[in-house]
Amino acid sequence: YAKNMTADARNGRLDPVLCRDHEIDLMIDILCRRRKNNPVVVGEAGVGKSALIEGLALRIVAGQVPDKLKNTDIMTLDLGALQAGASVKGEFEKRFKGLMAEVISSPVPVILFIDEAHTLIGAGNQQGGLDISNLLKPALARGELKTIAATTWSEYKKYFEKDAALSRRFQLVKVSEPNAAEATIILRGLSAVYEQSHGVLIDDDALQAAATLSERYLSGRQLPDKAIDVLDTACARVAINLSSPPKQISALTTLSHQQEAEIRQLERELRIGLRTDTSRMTEVLVQYDETLTALDELEAAWHQQQTLVREIIALRQQLLGVAEDDAAPLPDADTVEDTQPESESEQDNTGAVPADEADREQPEETAETVSPVQRLAQLTAELDALHNDRLLVSPHVDKKQIAAVIAEWTGVPLNRLSQNEMSVITDLTKWLGDTIKGQDLAIASLHKHLLTARAD
Repeated sequence: YAKNMTADARNGRLDPVLCRDHEIDLMIDILCRRRKNNPVVVGEAGVGKSALIEGLALRIVAGQVPDKLKNTDIMTLDLGALQAGASVKGEFEKRFKGLMAEVISSPVPVILFIDEAHTLIGAGNQQGGLDISNLLKPALARGELKTIAATTWSEYKKYFEKDAALSRRFQLVKVSEPNAAEATIILRGLSAVYEQSHGVLIDDDALQAAATLSERYLSGRQLPDKAIDVLDTACARVAINLSSPPKQISALTTLSHQQEAEIRQLERELRIGLRTDTSRMTEVLVQYDETLTALDELEAAWHQQQTLVREIIALRQQLLGVAEDDAAPLPDADTVEDTQPESESEQDNTGAVPADEADREQPEETAETVSPVQRLAQLTAELDALHNDRLLVSPHVDKKQIAAVIAEWTGVPLNRLSQNEMSVITDLTKWLGDTIKGQDLAIASLHKHLLTARAD
């Protein structure tokens, strides 16, 4: 009924946890106490409550914890497995008591993590609800069981604070929402994971845009969760466009099918005499030809951009030392390429060159010793000249991809997302003055306060 989170950390299944050192240190202090050594992590949904426990598991694996917590396993309670099939009254309590007995008698110290603890603790007050607080209190009071609970503020006030005996045994750990700067640091720590998962590259401007734009435009959700979702979606879109046609081509293909169906219907009506006016038929045929022409142009542009982008990605991976065939030479690809002709001349003077090395050196002679950096610059220039403000395939995730995702989610126009905030505030007086007449004093006061609020 539980999953070993420490084993997941040991096997590299957990993502790095950043900007949460204070909260993790506070949890370690509480866990090392003699009494009241059970933290309850409280915060809004999406701020990273579960990530704190993952960070603690990573520290335990790395040995960066006090001796009292070394070689400790963190077990995550599987509420679904615990409740499944426990329809008979008393079955759930029997299972949980057996679980507590195993945790207490385990030769390896175990910390039990109960995520969404409000679903079990205090829910027994409702008709037919489950309540394990009465089972937990004796074990927690005797210090036999170490538990970490996680819940939201509303549920904590509803269930924990009302039960004085239970709240005394848990020590509160507050988890607040990080600001945009901290969210950017968190995204930098996760970027390598998403790059490997999606097979794309992410630039730093995209990470900053994901944090700042999601904080500004995505209300009702918390950082860093919403910024991570935006970044994940942008990475998925870039990866999808590398292998499948973009949505512009899909939209034109659908439109062509609709026009074909209308043409067939009009031909049928003209053939049997239901329609005598051919003007609509002529109009649809012209539109159909225009759609096919635009579709052919888009498909040609997509294939050209796709070829260039794949070569750009391969060169970037080569320079970063990611490509498998470049794993041995180490990442100094520029130095290797620049020194290659000298080594070739030395080998020609000293003696014969092995056949496999000669085959490997022959393409470099025809390439006229163009370094990967120079070739990358050439391909990037070709891509910039090719897309002509109609980029169908991107070689990496940038702030334009992030802005496009947020614009689609919120309905805010893309050009507004791309504007600098201070330039918008600077021109605010003119824009409001063109729309609102006779309120110059109020507009000036609003403008002054906005400038003051955004001042460094």
